[in-house]
Amino acid sequence: MTIIQKTSVSDQLTDYFKQQIDSGSWKVGELIPSENTLTRELGVSRSSLRTVISKFTAMGVLRGERGRGNYLMCSQVRDRVTNFQVIDEGDFRNIVEILEFRLLIEPHAAKKCAALPDKERHELSLKLEKLLKTMEENLAQRDEYVIADLRSHCLIAYASHNVLIGRAMDQIYTATVKASTQLNVLLGRDSGLDFHRQLLKAIADGDEKGAKKAMEGHLKEALRNFSEKKPKV
Repeated sequence: MTIIQKTSVSDQLTDYFKQQIDSGSWKVGELIPSENTLTRELGVSRSSLRTVISKFTAMGVLRGERGRGNYLMCSQVRDRVTNFQVIDEGDFRNIVEILEFRLLIEPHAAKKCAALPDKERHELSLKLEKLLKTMEENLAQRDEYVIADLRSHCLIAYASHNVLIGRAMDQIYTATVKASTQLNVLLGRDSGLDFHRQLLKAIADGDEKGAKKAMEGHLKEALRNFSEKKPKV
């Protein structure tokens, strides 16, 4: 039985997927092993596995079908896995639209979280603090950092008690792993961490204006900096 070591799990899982594809063990057009089989045989958590499956799906290497599993769609995977720093015009427009949409709703969600009752706000702050620590500890591990970042934003969306905001953000993050990873690679991590720290403090302190301002600043800076990366046509 193959066992994946617990350090850099996403990177090792990515390598494992590439090996299975390159060796022909997984064939184009066929189902890859189920999530239950992979978590059992590799000794990894379902969340780590889904992070990597989402990445390969975003790159067009896998295609998921509800109730059936994940199909291998492409065997030429090396360039797709490593090419996150290269964006075309379609990628650029996609990421800009995602940031513009998030800017419309996430500051409002952050403000609502800062207005939660003390006990609920404290519990949310503890969860956000744990995710922030994961981000700080994984500056060199892109996939772990990205998923903790996305979970923080998703947690805030759901904690706002607006079901539509929560569902919308959940769908955005599920469908845009590639875009989120590209954004992270191109803009770096330091400024994002600073805004997450400001956001955590504002929510913990019950500072509604501060929470809204921190989220707006976070997304506006990402949008402004990313706009400078527009590919030349």
